[in-house]
Amino acid sequence: MERRPRAKHPKSPLELKKFIRDTLAEEMKVPAESLPLDQSLIHLGVDSMAAVGLCNQLETHFSVTLPMAEVLSGKSIDQLADLVLSGPRCS
Repeated sequence: MERRPRAKHPKSPLELKKFIRDTLAEEMKVPAESLPLDQSLIHLGVDSMAAVGLCNQLETHFSVTLPMAEVLSGKSIDQLADLVLSGPRCS
């Protein structure tokens, strides 16, 4: 049986925001710099496929379960990072 490496906790809010922005940029195939941290992800063009990719990466890298509905609710990257940092973590 293959063991999954232990996920790490983000070192800082800035690290988490960069991770979220970079992941969304990769999913959307746009430059990360084109995704402001303080604008609604809906207005930036985040769709359900990008949201699924982000949620999967957060769970893989940080053991965080973030409902896709939160990503698609109009929150910004700043707000998602705050939500992740204040919420419960899965094992």
